[in-house]
Amino acid sequence: ALSNLINAVKNYRKDIKLVIRMHPLNKLLKSNKDIENIREIAKKNKILLFDEKSNIDSYKLIKKSYAVVTYGSTIGAEAIFWGKPSISMRSCFYSKKNTIYSALNNTELKKVLLKKKLNKKKNSSVLPYAFYQMTFGKEFKYFKPINFHSGYFCGEKLSILRPYMSFLVSRIKIFLKN
Repeated sequence: ALSNLINAVKNYRKDIKLVIRMHPLNKLLKSNKDIENIREIAKKNKILLFDEKSNIDSYKLIKKSYAVVTYGSTIGAEAIFWGKPSISMRSCFYSKKNTIYSALNNTELKKVLLKKKLNKKKNSSVLPYAFYQMTFGKEFKYFKPINFHSGYFCGEKLSILRPYMSFLVSRIKIFLKN
């Protein structure tokens, strides 16, 4: 996938500068063969590479990037949430047409790269995926969530906000909508 991406950028978008941030969990792998191959590819193609041991802040990279390309990593969903276009080179849990740009083969990759401007997707489009990650897809037996900070427990409404704060937050939301 990386070689295909590099070749597509060379052929169709020489104005794009690739930066690779290796997945932090790579340091747990038993075999370094793939990691070494990626390092060689990056060096050969003069690509800035942050390896799995780097302390670089992935969110700062997202902020400075025009778009994020992943191979299904959750950082692709996080990029969408932070307002950056996300391109996935494989199917993933958050891949929907209204969420990401799909590049599952060379034809799709070329089509995405040839777009002069990638539109940002609604960051709310990844919230169901984020909720699933938070709950691991398990439905609560006694708790029915309303939103991130409140819900019903055995029929009683609970909130981490004090009642006056809930009232204030609801008024602020109404004000901001208008």
